[in-house]
Amino acid sequence: MPKKNSEQLFYFFRVALIITLFFLMGTKTYCDEKTEIKAKESSLCGLFFETYGGIFWGFTEISNLTTKTTYNIQKLKASFENSSANKFFSLTGIGGVKLGTWLEKAKYFDHPSPSWLKHFGFYADLNYHYLKYDHALKNTKIRYLDFSVDPSLGPAFATTTIRLKTQGPSALASFMFAGRLGFFKTKDVPLGWFQPYMAIGPGAFFVKQKAKLVVSPHETDNQSQFYLKVATPQTMETVHFDKKIFPALALDFGFDFRPYKHLSFDYFFKYCYVVPHFSYSAFLWEQKETCHLFSNQLGIALHF
Repeated sequence: MPKKNSEQLFYFFRVALIITLFFLMGTKTYCDEKTEIKAKESSLCGLFFETYGGIFWGFTEISNLTTKTTYNIQKLKASFENSSANKFFSLTGIGGVKLGTWLEKAKYFDHPSPSWLKHFGFYADLNYHYLKYDHALKNTKIRYLDFSVDPSLGPAFATTTIRLKTQGPSALASFMFAGRLGFFKTKDVPLGWFQPYMAIGPGAFFVKQKAKLVVSPHETDNQSQFYLKVATPQTMETVHFDKKIFPALALDFGFDFRPYKHLSFDYFFKYCYVVPHFSYSAFLWEQKETCHLFSNQLGIALHF
């Protein structure tokens, strides 16, 4: 990711953190006020902290895979195209934390909030998981350009199977804006102990990835302008992790079960959309893809 975009992402999260702290401090100020309200009539502050774990999966569509100095042949460039590139990542675990507030009936810096505001809130979410991809892409079309011959000859074409393997740790940091409903009201939880909710927000997707590309034997077809035969499988593999940060969009849909005033149990589904672009300098290898990431989580939260 370009340095400028990385700086913009970090700037956004600094601003989001300041806004979060601003509201949390306002809520804390109200909770610490010395009032004469009876304990049974006092409202909840809305702050919560949650830890969760679950199962992660997803799929990706590789839109462009290009490499130069292919198979250690100088001045040769290959572009790979595959029409059935929707492949799933390996199933793995995921874990994370949330910190935020519901805008429940309270005063923020001495200003009373309307009653409908209790249905809304926001939280910061950070999760970690492993990203692993290992698939054979059959009927992959390869377009070759050879810069050592006359450019007027044009490209050469071949069809073969390639195997792409990528793996590495990743994390998603997101700032979520949430809305909720409440059912089955109780004395301790006026909104209701059953609270379905939805949340959406921007995020930053952090990833460290190694990659390996294995190209099966093949030769160019009769439509090609020059002949090339690859007699043995060719392997290109990165040695070091490629570290990147990409903008992302996250969506949560869940059910919060809150039998107690200060404790709740959360089940939620998360979706993340991200378009990563990797560049491996060792092989002048570029990889563009569109990722759809999913996870199911169970969590436990403390409310203050």
